[in-house]
Amino acid sequence: MQAAALFAKFMGGPRLLGEESLCMVCVQKQCHVMRMKQKMEKDMKYITNIMKYNHDS
Repeated sequence: MQAAALFAKFMGGPRLLGEESLCMVCVQKQCHVMRMKQKMEKDMKYITNIMKYNHDS
């Protein structure tokens, strides 16, 4: 099993087996949420810089 080989090589955190692990839909939703948060942070920095530039002018 490839996952077992990766876990053995990198010795990551606790393995989630059975009901503790996330289903594919949950993983996809979690990834979407994480990407959205990153995008919002990036957009907020951009907006802050634009407002700062406009305020100084």
